[in-house]
Amino acid sequence: MQVDRQAKLEALRRIAMVLRPDGPLLVLFGFLAGAVDRLEFVKDLEGAGIGVQLSLDSRVWPRVPFRGHVDGQAILHPIAFVDLVAGRDDEVYVRVDFPWGHEPDWYQKVAADGVKSRRQRLEEAVASLRQRIDFALDVYRTARPLLESSTEEERRRLQFVLQTARQEIQSLSRQLSELEAQLGSQGETQAP
Repeated sequence: MQVDRQAKLEALRRIAMVLRPDGPLLVLFGFLAGAVDRLEFVKDLEGAGIGVQLSLDSRVWPRVPFRGHVDGQAILHPIAFVDLVAGRDDEVYVRVDFPWGHEPDWYQKVAADGVKSRRQRLEEAVASLRQRIDFALDVYRTARPLLESSTEEERRRLQFVLQTARQEIQSLSRQLSELEAQLGSQGETQAP
């Protein structure tokens, strides 16, 4: 399940409205918003290298709104957690506990059942890069024929667009090759 960044940001906003973060939790929410592209909401954190558990249930005493873990190590302070994971590129998985186990509709729309395997993440990244390459190719194919019938000013803009599209295609193609190589080696290591 691929969730768009706007839906994840909206979920973070709704969670923050309930938790009303201040101090260390505010730092955590700022980090999560900044890392939204690698943020995944899940119903089960098992298998997550980097995980955050947020509790919105005020019935539990003492209420512990945050628990984190990084590579199996428990982290109980939000700023320590952010300090450990800020320089990493791994996915950050977030589980939210709601009062009485009731998950609102908006959360059910963004939360996957569990943590994705490395292979699933690579496959999604490959598909995303291919879409971006296709878009850049469409831009290039659309702008190229317009050069002949354009004014000098338009021609300069179109040349800039074409150059940008070429650079984007080259950069994305390199990234795609790297991911496909990782995906290929992932398949080899999983073979019996």
